[in-house]
Amino acid sequence: MKINDLNIIAQRLGAFGKEHLGIDHRGHTVPTTSSLGGRIASWIRSRHSDTAAQANRDVMTGIINTIRQTDDLGDRFAAIARKSLESRLAAGRPLSGRDAARVLQDVIRIKTTEDQARLETRLINARDQFQKLCAPHADGSPSDLETQMAMRRQRFGLPPATAEQLQGYRDAALRDLEAGARRADHSLTAAESLDALGESVRMQTLKEAKAGIAAMAEQVGGEGPHGFTARLGAAMRTRGLVGDISPATRDVLVQTIHDKLSARCLNDSNNMHQPTLAEAATVADNIINSFVAALDTVEHARALPREAKRILQDAILHAPQPVNAAMAQAMCDTLQDTGQFLRTLTRGDASPAGLKRDFDAYARTMHAALTQADGSLRPGIGGGPEAGLVRILTAQAACRMLDLGNLAPLSKDELEHVRELDKQGQPLPPDLAGRIAARNAADYAVRRALGGGSPLHALRRELAGEADADLRSRNNLLLMNALNTLVHATENRDYEDLLIRAPGLGQMRMAEARRFVPQGLGLTLPGGQTFDMAAARRQVLDGLNATVRSTPPGNGASALSRLDEASPELIRKCNFFSDQFLKDFARSGITVNGHRIGGGGISQYPQRLEQELDALIAMFPSAEEAGRVCSPLHQASGADILMLLMSDPATAAETVRINTLQGRSLANSLPIEVIRHPDGSYRVNIEFCFQKADEGLGPLASSGINASASFLLPNGREPLQFRIEDLDVLFNTQLG
Repeated sequence: MKINDLNIIAQRLGAFGKEHLGIDHRGHTVPTTSSLGGRIASWIRSRHSDTAAQANRDVMTGIINTIRQTDDLGDRFAAIARKSLESRLAAGRPLSGRDAARVLQDVIRIKTTEDQARLETRLINARDQFQKLCAPHADGSPSDLETQMAMRRQRFGLPPATAEQLQGYRDAALRDLEAGARRADHSLTAAESLDALGESVRMQTLKEAKAGIAAMAEQVGGEGPHGFTARLGAAMRTRGLVGDISPATRDVLVQTIHDKLSARCLNDSNNMHQPTLAEAATVADNIINSFVAALDTVEHARALPREAKRILQDAILHAPQPVNAAMAQAMCDTLQDTGQFLRTLTRGDASPAGLKRDFDAYARTMHAALTQADGSLRPGIGGGPEAGLVRILTAQAACRMLDLGNLAPLSKDELEHVRELDKQGQPLPPDLAGRIAARNAADYAVRRALGGGSPLHALRRELAGEADADLRSRNNLLLMNALNTLVHATENRDYEDLLIRAPGLGQMRMAEARRFVPQGLGLTLPGGQTFDMAAARRQVLDGLNATVRSTPPGNGASALSRLDEASPELIRKCNFFSDQFLKDFARSGITVNGHRIGGGGISQYPQRLEQELDALIAMFPSAEEAGRVCSPLHQASGADILMLLMSDPATAAETVRINTLQGRSLANSLPIEVIRHPDGSYRVNIEFCFQKADEGLGPLASSGINASASFLLPNGREPLQFRIEDLDVLFNTQLG
């Protein structure tokens, strides 16, 4: 315990005032009276009762033990407190809170006074030692301060100190010696003082040397007609390159000048010196030439189209660290495969096999672009940070090629401007509208990539199961680089939590989940219980046929977010469908004959909604049949699946538990697929993907449910009557 803690205890006891103290059953000192009558009775008992007297001694012992356990106090101060307390007890009355507080405060005051006296002694000694270190020696040789200063300045390549600089050394040395005296538990010896002086002089000289290097770097990295930015622009124009460097990247390059000058002038112990202007200018020109060479490498990449080159060059001009030609070449070599993987991941209708194929191509290409045959990094790629920058910048460029995200996030002022214009019903300026659209597109792409039923979850689980540890680590790094970049494009950090969790089976489609758990419910059922699959099939079929009757086509236009902006033709097309289907179609989409249609919140964009409705209707013989078949296919089937699981005793408890978990929802989707057969019949597949964080089992744990139901619709004519073909159910818990 520290002396400050003892002071807090004294304050607490003092707050009890005149109340008499006692020891409770936990050994704590507490007040035992609260009135004048109670204190008089306690005082009488203390004079005539051994029990009361013992209570007083217990309080005294507790206070003394507390003092003894305080750092730097010990037995001597405990004895002082004991003497004071015994004198109070000898008066024949109980101890009050005020009495105990005064004893503790006396002890603290004595200790503080003694410490202050010792400190003053140490400081006086330090100042005396300082005077000796600053005085010339008896033989006339310079003082220790002057000797140390001259030696250090010569070593760092600095000229002899001026009188003003000498005074600066003196002031710093005195401060450092006094600080050392405060930290020590004894007066500094002559040897300790000389060591402290040497360290003070070294740090003061190093500070001056670094300041000189920084000033030279700023001189060659400054603005103006012949400044760094002007010279960089001239070098770019010489090679026919166009583009504006961001202020942040310009600052990074200027900082690189400083870093390289520091390395040249300070790191070589045999050649420490202050840089000349010519030397600093050479370093700056080398950095400019390396940076321009990176841009030029992209400019002459034959395999890339013009727009891809522009986007890569923009990424380099806005990079958080300098990019050289070798890094730029790796970016050129990997952009197309990186883009293809992200395109497959975000388009929403990718197959697991297709996603795995494109990821493997991306991983192979990136590994080959960064490493040589022996596994070492390629020349020009200095280490892990440079390789990581290549992966991230390439993924950023690939996202921008897909119109996902912006080169720089929207500022607070820009977002506030957007909100004001939206509140006033005013259109956004074209540039700002484009950036908002790119950010929203990234957000929707991430929702698809990380949402329930995405093939990404199976890919992550498969990569985590790779037997080769090096390959597993490398592939996971490549995948997370791409995913983190995609999430960053949304300018929304809410998705980051989804990336740190291992995916649960409830986030996958049933076919993928069954690759990892081939059979069974995924539950250990109580003895004698079984899941009644036949009853479950009947229940889910009855639910879908009931939905046919409860949500007929004809009122889809009521689901439009902006009905006043909808054309009569759009309203007519919407009314081929039910409002419930149209809401889910606009939000989540539907897959027909392998084509993903709708989704992305398009109800707010009438033109896009009409385009998607046209694509949907074109998949059927007529708009009327499209409406009849699709109208009952919406979220009501998810409720039917939950109800059938809750109604079966074998699955009821776990279904309720998972459904009522308070953790974050990781997946809650109902992918629906319609396949039209040549004979005019339809197969409808409805899947339920549900997973929630289960923090009661661990910080990264989750639990979920998969369900998959397949139906046959003999034709698209009235009256619709579905037949069930298959039902599968799987529960899961993922611990981390």
